[in-house]
Amino acid sequence: MEQRTLPLVSPTHRKFAASWCLEAPEGWTVTFRPVRRSDEQNRKMHAMARDLSEQVKWSGEKLTTEQWKRFATAMLKKDKLIMACDEFGRPSETDVINLAAYTRDMGSRTIGLIISWFEWFGAQHNVVWTFRDQVEALEHCR
Repeated sequence: MEQRTLPLVSPTHRKFAASWCLEAPEGWTVTFRPVRRSDEQNRKMHAMARDLSEQVKWSGEKLTTEQWKRFATAMLKKDKLIMACDEFGRPSETDVINLAAYTRDMGSRTIGLIISWFEWFGAQHNVVWTFRDQVEALEHCR
């Protein structure tokens, strides 16, 4: 038996999944997880983060694409901040660490929320989205 993936979209699919569980060799594991994001969602989120990194300064500095993704994630997930430690292993009095979630761990629904937040934030800062231009160009090629 090889690794298998099956979306649970109907009673028939659920029956297949149940039969695979019954057939699986001893010691195998089963993982249930939400649907991963689509390639289109992934491209759009990265393009929007890149547009923000090129067009918007935050607190006087340009953030990288990765930092914009982390910013949006922190805004939506309300990340936890903890004190860093000093050279003696004691809590720092000035430095903090963000215990952030990463977009790579997020499913389709959460990435949709990130994209919506980017759209809202971009509208507040007059961002011109290049992703829409890319999609329109692809549609004209078909």
